[in-house]
Amino acid sequence: MANLLPGLAPGSITEVTGSRSSGRTALLQAALAAATGQGELCALVDGGNTFSPSSGQAAGMALDRLLWVQCQRHLPHALQAADMILHGGGFRLTVLDLCEFRPEELQRVPLSCWHRFRLAVENTPGLLLITAAQPVARQSATTQIQLASRTAKWSGNLLRALDLEASLRKPQRGETARLRAQAG
Repeated sequence: MANLLPGLAPGSITEVTGSRSSGRTALLQAALAAATGQGELCALVDGGNTFSPSSGQAAGMALDRLLWVQCQRHLPHALQAADMILHGGGFRLTVLDLCEFRPEELQRVPLSCWHRFRLAVENTPGLLLITAAQPVARQSATTQIQLASRTAKWSGNLLRALDLEASLRKPQRGETARLRAQAG
């Protein structure tokens, strides 16, 4: 799974941010499809109740390898579920989808929460992938990927290709890089 996208390294937190239609969901689904396709157990903490199992299956996810936690748009429940999953272990990829929460709400999450998540995933084969409109985990994230869509190609309700621009930032090193990716 380390080859899926730059920055998705075991034992780390990666944040994927961007506005609606920027490719966040496509990247989330691609990561889950890659991991479950390799037989790995994954968890999706769906903070905003936006995950569609049929879309996930169409994207290639093995749903029998996915724990899906619906949080009814309740931020404390989403954070608590992610905490329990990370500290319980056994999942190669845990996705914490916070896209439906307002940035002001997410900025009130204590730094200690993100630090606790980082400590839970460090030195494990697991990876925490956080999706949100803007960065929230601050220095606890190893990598931040900011997405902006350029063009999308649809076939009915299915996304067939997405041309996006990604800015890669590693906050612990202060490095920044510009990437262009074609998903499809």
